[in-house]
Amino acid sequence: MASFYERFLKKKPKQSRSRAAVDAILTAALDRISRIGEPDGVSVQDVAERAGVGIGSLYDYFNNRGDLLAAATMKAAQDNLDTFDALLADSEALPLRAAIERVVDGVLEIYGAERDRYQSVLRLTMRLDLVPTLATSQSRFAASLADLLRRRPDVHVADVDATAWVVTHSMMGIAHTLIWEPAPPPRAAIREAAVAAFTAALTAHHAPT
Repeated sequence: MASFYERFLKKKPKQSRSRAAVDAILTAALDRISRIGEPDGVSVQDVAERAGVGIGSLYDYFNNRGDLLAAATMKAAQDNLDTFDALLADSEALPLRAAIERVVDGVLEIYGAERDRYQSVLRLTMRLDLVPTLATSQSRFAASLADLLRRRPDVHVADVDATAWVVTHSMMGIAHTLIWEPAPPPRAAIREAAVAAFTAALTAHHAPT
């Protein structure tokens, strides 16, 4: 399945060296976006230098600065999606509540550890009109969650796909709000409320027989 940032590349890297170069460029761009906080201050030359590539090599893969920033923004979404998918895989063998706790803890940790980074990334996401793509990335995770839920004998819902969609977007709404909220409820309380709500959502409604 294609990564969300590939549509912003001039050409898709095929060799491992080329893929490493693109990854280094996008990582450097994300670092500059996060540190500066304002995309207008991110220069292509600076990104190339920090990635350890020539400016010509950077333009081999990106048509312009706008595509570079868009790809970097969507790489952050892709990286999080990959992390969340790994969380699902790691939690599949756990009892339902423990599995939910692991995923909720993972999401809160990712978004709580680097608030400034995600504030910058979300600002750029809105500025570049990439919110629909971000929503698509979250819905892709919801589809992965639905596939996992179908395999669990302890999940009883009438519509697995709809429930997975609601749970996913609810959790991401919490995570995104925490990035901006200056005085949210205690993190432990948020965690407990989220776990309780999602556990109830996955067990309260029995599928029709």
